[in-house]
Amino acid sequence: MKRDASSPEAYRADVKGELSEILEHVRSLILAGMSEPKEEIQYGMLNYPGIANLAAQKAYVAMYCKPAVLAAWKSGRRGVDCGKSCLRLRRPGAISDAALRELIAAGLLPAGDVDERTILEVEPADLRGFAQCHFFAGIGGWPYALRLAGVAEELSAWT
Repeated sequence: MKRDASSPEAYRADVKGELSEILEHVRSLILAGMSEPKEEIQYGMLNYPGIANLAAQKAYVAMYCKPAVLAAWKSGRRGVDCGKSCLRLRRPGAISDAALRELIAAGLLPAGDVDERTILEVEPADLRGFAQCHFFAGIGGWPYALRLAGVAEELSAWT
């Protein structure tokens, strides 16, 4: 469903109800993973250059992402709701910590620990020894972008 919005703010204001909740959740995960957050309208949907596009349809939010990420998401899962080039998110919380572990196991994200606690439960001492920490990691957009850019995994990066 194409929306005639001239800005990301207008697009987001046009999305209502549970779809708005899904869109805002996924949007926040993407933006948290970008070193220089950029959000624009492209092809009638929200665009996050080099990461993904988001489109609120009638019954779901479509996330158009890199083929390798989509293939990893589909791999080994039954009943995954994917289109030819998108992941369909029909309910809040559709992206889980387990999904991050699967992307790490597939080699699409750097090896590391996935902490399921809320940010409020993390203590400074818990972060010692880690070169990279990605809070609100979502689908792992930030570590994936670092890898694509050729940034060494031992380089300190906190997002």
